[in-house]
Amino acid sequence: MTNDHTTADRRTSAAAKLTLPVVLLLFGLSNNAAGMGPKPITARHRVLFNNLTAIQWNPLGIQTQAKLGYRYRLFDSDSILFKNAFFGVGALALINPAFARLGADVEFEPIAVLKLRVAYEQRLYFGTARMLQSFQSPYDEYDEDTIKARSKADLNYITQGTQLTLQAELKAKAGPIVLLNQTRMIYFDLGLKNNDKVFYVNLLDTVTPDEGWVLVNDGHLFYQTNFGLMVGLRHTLVNPFYRDLLDQRGNPNGPNHRLGPMAVYTFKTNSETFQNPTLIFMLNWWINNRYRNGQKINSAIPYGVLAFVFFGDLWTK
Repeated sequence: MTNDHTTADRRTSAAAKLTLPVVLLLFGLSNNAAGMGPKPITARHRVLFNNLTAIQWNPLGIQTQAKLGYRYRLFDSDSILFKNAFFGVGALALINPAFARLGADVEFEPIAVLKLRVAYEQRLYFGTARMLQSFQSPYDEYDEDTIKARSKADLNYITQGTQLTLQAELKAKAGPIVLLNQTRMIYFDLGLKNNDKVFYVNLLDTVTPDEGWVLVNDGHLFYQTNFGLMVGLRHTLVNPFYRDLLDQRGNPNGPNHRLGPMAVYTFKTNSETFQNPTLIFMLNWWINNRYRNGQKINSAIPYGVLAFVFFGDLWTK
């Protein structure tokens, strides 16, 4: 889920106030996460942190992630497009019952409607929570019953590797309408056993290629109220690229699609170190999935997420 998993805050100026035609153009270019972030500030330098804790179901998962970062404000401008432009670096940590991720990222937001990010992280699997499980082929079965049976046979194991994330985020706002899109290309390189080629990633609910890429695109269309609530729709696309592992049958695991409602509520606070405490709730139904459209799991059962996010400034100048 990426953090990757992100949401929008009614008080942030990161989503620019544009004319509707420009908003629709941006929405047509792509579609995730909201531009919620720490409140706008005029300081040139700032050290800040954020934290997200989330639980998901269908499939089940739980995690908490944190970031400590530095941002440099690029322009002395009152323009809504440029006043919060920044360059930033950060240290990242994520943990759940199956693995931990530790790494760093670089962010660049030259204009309010666009943010670019590169992250490099180490993935450390504990051999718990039925992971890590790897397979010879993307055509191998990895439904929940198979994952459980393999775990009982002690086929999950301890390993480590790296993850590279290339991310682009588009944000726009016209009146109460907020459009947000996050596109990620994720490259995995793990030490898999038995010369296996793919491994199961619970948060993406697919087997992903080792030494290969996965595309994840999250798109949101929100209506923003004046009392901290945003409601709207979220669409997620996940597509692994298996290179030479496919035959004439094509890709059995993608693209996967989910679509459904999402609600975000931000509480008011005056604290500098506890800004924008936000609850996020979503229910998405699987439009296309190898096992969750009635094949193994009833298609009426939604994918769901309940999350809590907050931000804070540690130092500004």
